[in-house]
Amino acid sequence: MTRVWLVVWFVATGVLGACHRNPGCCKCPPGQRGPPGPPGPPGPQGANGTTGAQGPAGANGTDGPPFVTENTYLVALSGQDLTTGAPVQFSDVIFLGNTMLFTPPSVLTFATTGTYLFTWTVSPAEAAFFGININGAGVAADARYGTNTNGILTASTMAAITADDNVSLTNYGGPTTLTNTIADLPRVAASLVVLRVA
Repeated sequence: MTRVWLVVWFVATGVLGACHRNPGCCKCPPGQRGPPGPPGPPGPQGANGTTGAQGPAGANGTDGPPFVTENTYLVALSGQDLTTGAPVQFSDVIFLGNTMLFTPPSVLTFATTGTYLFTWTVSPAEAAFFGININGAGVAADARYGTNTNGILTASTMAAITADDNVSLTNYGGPTTLTNTIADLPRVAASLVVLRVA
């Protein structure tokens, strides 16, 4: 009977008791793996990557319409008296377009239908109005320009011209004199530049 109690005491308080009190003495087998935890919050955005290589050049676009270079340049070197409705008389042809015919001293005849830009400079001694005259019909009042500032008038207008039209630069004001000097220095009394733009 004494031996039985000794065994019980040894088990409860002896080596076996000391083993259970010391984890390094006795290890139980690991349990089953638990389920995964929830995902953590996303991390901060990373730095931008380097710029990629340049792509190939695109295809060439279609060619635009050709620029029209048809032009004429007339000048009047001498002074002249002009009545109302009289055309400016030009003495020299600096350039003459291939599709334009100049009949001295005032008329340009056009061989090609198109839109033309007319730019002129005149030197009237009095206040005056000048504009383009097409086939003797003249132009609208808003295409006639006048001034007597320093005795020089420069203006321009665009007009639709039909083949065989006759055009002249005309005095639409009262009688005036175009001068070819200013302060005793020579100058052009009048000039006309015509450029086909379409």
